[in-house]
Amino acid sequence: KNTTPDEILRIAMLLHDIGKPMTVKKDAIGVSHFPQHQKLSSAMATTILKRLRFPGYYLNDVRILIEHHDDRLEPDRAMIKRYMRDLGSDMVSMLLDIQRADILAQSSYKRVEKLNILDEVHTLYLDILNNDECYSLDTLAVNGKDIIHMGVHSGEKIGFILNTLLDKVIDDEVENIKDELIACALTLI
Repeated sequence: KNTTPDEILRIAMLLHDIGKPMTVKKDAIGVSHFPQHQKLSSAMATTILKRLRFPGYYLNDVRILIEHHDDRLEPDRAMIKRYMRDLGSDMVSMLLDIQRADILAQSSYKRVEKLNILDEVHTLYLDILNNDECYSLDTLAVNGKDIIHMGVHSGEKIGFILNTLLDKVIDDEVENIKDELIACALTLI
């Protein structure tokens, strides 16, 4: 009930902790921990959804959300951009929704603190989108053709250069300006 009314979010929330009973470990004082339950929950959810003949995109989206539902994102611009690069901006939005619902379903212990951090992450995420900041190869000011014009013809090397440039932009080591990126790319050839 704490997610937006989206089928993928609701299914992910329904199944996100399904692997906990198989991963439970008690520590010395009797507190339960569930190491790697996300991976098992994801695998179990995939099996269940396949058996129920859900479409492939459902399986993929639910799998990603379950695998990352316990990732603790920090209000760090570079970290958020990396998640946006790796998962896609829409998936990060869904992940933040899943995490909010999960926090609201847990005990009240540190709930306000967790929600405040999540709100900061969400604000930064929206700021990145609203300012059209670079977080993916699609938003990088150079592309493969630019690297080929520099004399690089190996697809692997082109990919390496573009991904390195993207990392440098995400880390604020270089601005997402074509001339600056080309100068930086020349040092990578």
